[in-house]
Amino acid sequence: MAVAQELDRCIDLCTRCAQECHECADECRDMEGMEDCVRACDLCASTCETCVSTMRSGSNAMCADCARECDACAAECRRHGHEACQRCADMCGECADQCRRSMAA
Repeated sequence: MAVAQELDRCIDLCTRCAQECHECADECRDMEGMEDCVRACDLCASTCETCVSTMRSGSNAMCADCARECDACAAECRRHGHEACQRCADMCGECADQCRRSMAA
């Protein structure tokens, strides 16, 4: 896949990941014991949004940071049995994988 196509796919996945993280954080915010999940989701969403802005300028400079935050968020969300957490973990894993592909392109 060409570099531009990899970045376009990464922009799409990072956008979707940020949305999923926001939704997960919103669902978990009022649940007891979910503070780490909310923090991980909020940080991941913010990092994904920054990564999207950077990629729209044609740079993949934030992809490593984004992949790292997505991996951390996925690991935290996988610790919980909530459906929102599992959806978030899956999306974060997919986004992290695409960020790594975009770095290699």
